[in-house]
Amino acid sequence: MNVSRVLESTLSQLTGTLAQSETTLKTGGDPRVKVIGALLVTVAAVSVRRWAILAALLVLLSGVAILAGITWKRLFAGWAGGLFFAAVVAVPAVFNSGWQLALLLVLRSEASLTCWMLLILTTPFNLVLRALQALSVPTVFIAILSMTFRYIFLLVQTAQDMLLSRRSRIVGRMTGADHRRMLSSTAGVLLGKSMQMSDDVYHAMASRGFRGEIRVMQNFEMATRDWSLLVSVAALAAAVFVTGR
Repeated sequence: MNVSRVLESTLSQLTGTLAQSETTLKTGGDPRVKVIGALLVTVAAVSVRRWAILAALLVLLSGVAILAGITWKRLFAGWAGGLFFAAVVAVPAVFNSGWQLALLLVLRSEASLTCWMLLILTTPFNLVLRALQALSVPTVFIAILSMTFRYIFLLVQTAQDMLLSRRSRIVGRMTGADHRRMLSSTAGVLLGKSMQMSDDVYHAMASRGFRGEIRVMQNFEMATRDWSLLVSVAALAAAVFVTGR
């Protein structure tokens, strides 16, 4: 197996996924309501101890996502990633505590993930950050979240450029040991570049007056629809929390 080709393919898929994450569906509504609703539903989901309630919540959230315009392909892609990380904890739980606890862990993870996918895919990322700022989230946390999201793009693009430049200078076939040696050296150089890039990005943003405060042209105003949505989501979260205990 050509390890470098596999890595390049993975980086290309990751770039495409990150690019799609910036393409949000226009559903309207106050972003603050969406953020508060996502937090309430997540807290309720992780507190549930009955897998049937979690399964019903997951079906409901999936239905809302489909109505919002999110395709099944995007949902399945998100669920696959969440299932991989949940399995790390769920598989040992099968042998120690039984399949019901493992299923509960997986459903908690997938329900919470679906909730936040619904938020991210229907709300531009800068509005999510502005909503967090309006909810008095510390500025340091918002600045770190914003820079991390943007920095991932730069890091992945740099890794792709380095692998492409190395491939263009290779003549003939490489053995598995040569591929591993090339990837290890590329990882070392990428680490050094990433550290330098982080300093450059910080100084560039600081020199332009960025202090962690997110500014957008849109003003947040609560409409009747937003209040109704907030009350409905709060009632749903309370119902899930009470019935799932």
